[in-house]
Amino acid sequence: MPDLPIPRGRAGAGLIAHVLTAKYCDHQPLHRQAEQYAREDVNLSRSTLADMVGQAARLPDERLRVRLERTAPLLMEMKTWLETTLTRISGRGELAEAIRYALSHWDALTLILRDGRTCIDNPAAQERAVRPIALGRRNLDLRGFRHGWGAGRRDLQP
Repeated sequence: MPDLPIPRGRAGAGLIAHVLTAKYCDHQPLHRQAEQYAREDVNLSRSTLADMVGQAARLPDERLRVRLERTAPLLMEMKTWLETTLTRISGRGELAEAIRYALSHWDALTLILRDGRTCIDNPAAQERAVRPIALGRRNLDLRGFRHGWGAGRRDLQP
């Protein structure tokens, strides 16, 4: 069972997101939301919904506090290392290019230290990066190899 976003709460992330979206994006008051849930035989009182909203607002603040306490020193140490290393290596190599890239995007990298709502990772980007590999493997399976990917891999080797 996944961790729930609100400690000692029973609401999952989807329900909390729905309540917050209805309240702040659709401008639907909590008492109307409670009435809608009641029509669906879901017992969520206005006070329960208000607790969810309050707890959800505190989550980014808590996340930001922890990031400032634990992550900020690590990122500052990393930046110092990157800057020091850049002065010690050839400026034309791939490592220097990668370091300059990281330093030029430092503001975006450290956004997590300024906004507790931001995510540290990006699962959607990770999935897009892996998708071509999975599609290529699947396409090899469809080429008619009798034993699937393993056979295809052997056929492609010189």
